[in-house]
Formats: sequence, structure tokens, C-alpha cells
Amino acid sequence: MRKNIIAILLLFLIFLSSCKNIQQSLPNVESNYSYETLCEEINTDEFYVDFFKNPLIGVSEEAKRSLNDINNEYMYLSYIGEIFPDALIQMFQESLYNFVEYNPRTITLTDSYFELLKYLGSENFIMSEEERNASDIKNPERCINAFKFNSNENSEKGLFVYDSDSSSGQSVVEFKEYKNGELNTISQFYTQNNGFGRVIEYENDFYYVFLQYNYNLKNYDSIKLHRLGVNATEEHITIRRIPKSYVLKNIYYASNENIDAYTNSIEKAIISQYIENGSVRNDISCLMGDEREYQNFYETDFTNKGIPVFFQKNTYLPSNYSTTMQLKVKFFLQDLKDNIFEMEKLEMSNVSEFSNELIQLWFKEIDGKIYTFQIYHLFDYNYMLNVMLVEGNEITQIRKDLLLPKLEFKMENIH
Repeated sequence: MRKNIIAILLLFLIFLSSCKNIQQSLPNVESNYSYETLCEEINTDEFYVDFFKNPLIGVSEEAKRSLNDINNEYMYLSYIGEIFPDALIQMFQESLYNFVEYNPRTITLTDSYFELLKYLGSENFIMSEEERNASDIKNPERCINAFKFNSNENSEKGLFVYDSDSSSGQSVVEFKEYKNGELNTISQFYTQNNGFGRVIEYENDFYYVFLQYNYNLKNYDSIKLHRLGVNATEEHITIRRIPKSYVLKNIYYASNENIDAYTNSIEKAIISQYIENGSVRNDISCLMGDEREYQNFYETDFTNKGIPVFFQKNTYLPSNYSTTMQLKVKFFLQDLKDNIFEMEKLEMSNVSEFSNELIQLWFKEIDGKIYTFQIYHLFDYNYMLNVMLVEGNEITQIRKDLLLPKLEFKMENIH
């Protein structure tokens, strides 16, 4: 019995020592705060809006205005190859440069890409409903588009675009020739998405052209061309307009030198590692600050009240057509019996939204207080870095910075 009592006392002393070490690592805060009080203050719809939504008010509009100040003049990138006419490539670069709306959900048929398609005769090759019904299309319910034209060999050709019936949005394109009343396949290739694809003619050659998007962000940043022939699978080129660098523009400032120094020190890492910058990586990791790992949680006193808040976060990268890259976050508190419970009203796990997504969240101790850092994707390749000080359920805005891209043309799959 005596041994058991000694063992219990030793365990109690170890527990007190552990609690003392944890408390010493936290800032000096109100001693009468409790986890129940904190839960009542921040596990609310109002705090969720203040913490996640209000920082975005007016920011996208400000970013669109600020883009006019970025030196993104038109700089043509010459095509060096034998498959595609350089003049045709230049036309599509200009149409990509003059894009008004890069979002697939809100793009309009009056944008520069569609005007160029009309100029190149795309409407002449779209099959009518009667022609489609008479062409013996396989799986007509999955046929997205059908085109018909006479090639310079004076033979009738058809091109059919099918939905692959997968959540990724991929399309299957079949290039066929009419012979003796039958359709014979010349070539077949896959496209990342439908992308308002059309058949065009230029200097007696025919091409299949479509808009291709950044799969993580779902913004149209590319135009892809296939030259139609027996080698259509291999003879293609992708014209992209993506960031070559970023400009940091402050739009709200109530900071201090130490916060400025920290923000400046991580700017390059943010741009190269923690946002989608056109590389369409599948390894974008969560940016970490001073939060501590605790089993399968992270822990921090981000409310600056001496109460450890636990959270889980992971970067969601899409595997379907309808969602975009974003951060999923859940917050937890621990009661006096060491039970960890979720604050459901602070959960950020909705992956159905299509713009203004939170993509990074981390916490940094500066001058004895823990500051909240957020990065939001606004639209296209534009982002916002947001810094706040949270004290209980009171949030003080510290600074906001726009991350604005300087864009350049790149060509891929050059032949």
C-alpha cells in the first residue's frame, strides 16, 4: 500500500511539473479565464464570421483595381517549331492576354477567346442537330460537341467530344473520317476538360482548340491546340499565362516593426511553397508558425487568454471538376477531465465554394502575443495575406496585403 501511495504522489508531482511547463510557455494572461468561458465566446456563428469572412470584405474589388498598377504589358512569346504557324500562336496569346473573366463559372461568350474562334470560322464546323442525329454517334447522351468539315484532301471529317463520365471533368476527343457511309477513327486523344472546345481552320489546316484550367484553382490560364491529323495525339501545344513573380501591396496597416520583419521574412517562402502559383503542384503543405504538435492535434493559445486551443488542419487538393484548393480546419477545447471536444461552429471544411478560399492559417508569437495569419485565394492568381490579433472574442485587424501576380506567357508540349 505504501509503495502505491508513493507511486501516486510521484505521478502527481510529474503532472504538476508538466502543467507548470505548459503554463510557462504561454503569455501572461487573465488567470480567471476558463475553457467554458472561451467556448461560449468563440464557438459562435458571430465569431466564425468575424474570424473567417469579414477579413474578405471589399478585398477582391480592391485587388481588381490594384491590378491596373501592375506592369503586365503584352509581351509576345515567339513559337519555335514546325507544327504550328507562329501567327496563329500569336493570335491565341493575344486572346489569352485580353481575357476578362478567367472563372469557368462566370466566363461570358463575348470574351476575347470566343471572338477569335468566330474569326477563325469555328461556327462553320459545328454540327446541326439534324447532322448529329444522322451521323450515328456512339453514346449520344455523352456527346458534348460534334463537328464536321472537309479537309484539304477533299474528304469529309468529323470530330466528336465525349464526356468521360468521371468526376474529373476529362473529355475524350475522337477524330474520324467518313468513308463509304461509315465513320473510321483517325486519331483519339484526351483533354483535361471541355473548355468550350471548337474546330478552327487556318492556312488550310484544321485544329481543335479549347480552354484549359489550373486544376487546383479552376481558373482558365491556358489555351491548348491539337493539329488534326493522324498524329493529333502528339501534335499539340499549350499556351499558358501564369505568374513569373508577385508584388506585395499593403491595403491596411496597423502593425509594428517586428510584425513587418516577420512578414517580410516569409514572403518568398509563401510565394514559392504555400500558394498555387501556376505549377499545379500536388504537394502544397500547410504553413506552420509557433503552434505545437499534440498527438494528432496542433495546439496554441491564439485567443491570448491562457487557454490552449487545439486544432487540425490539412490542405484539400481537388480531384473533381467542381471544387478548388482550400484549407480544412477544425478547432477543439479540452475540459478539466481532459476530454477534447470539437467547437463545431468554427469548423471550416466546406469544399463546395468556388472563390475566396482560405488556403493557409498559422499562428506566430510576436512581442508576447500570439497573432493569427491567414492567406486567402481571391480569384485567378490573386491572394490576400491577413494578420489579426484575437483576444477572447475580440478581433483587432493588424494588416492586410494583396499578393498580385506579374504574368508571363509559357508554352508547353512544343513540337
